[in-house]
Amino acid sequence: MEREIGGLLTDRRIPFIYEKPTAVMDSGKLKIWYPDFSLQYGLLIEYFGVNGERDYIDRTRHKLRVYQTNQLDTIPLYPSDIIPDWQGRLIERIGFTLENRLRALRGKA
Repeated sequence: MEREIGGLLTDRRIPFIYEKPTAVMDSGKLKIWYPDFSLQYGLLIEYFGVNGERDYIDRTRHKLRVYQTNQLDTIPLYPSDIIPDWQGRLIERIGFTLENRLRALRGKA
């Protein structure tokens, strides 16, 4: 599925780096993680493809909490998100996330 996501971003000319080393603070320690897709302005896309395994679900939740704590906007994708027109929905989510960030910045000015 990551190949399809990368292809969509490439087709839409959305610059990204695949598995870019990203510094995060996790439980008071600096760690390097490798999110699936790093877009401009610190926006991340993570595809969580394993479904139903308790340990994987816990790690997924932890990862998303750490990204949030580190103020890294993250768009999580799951197998249930891969429905007809998932591509259009992902592009909308990217736009929505960036628009919200811009609104927040304007509110601080």
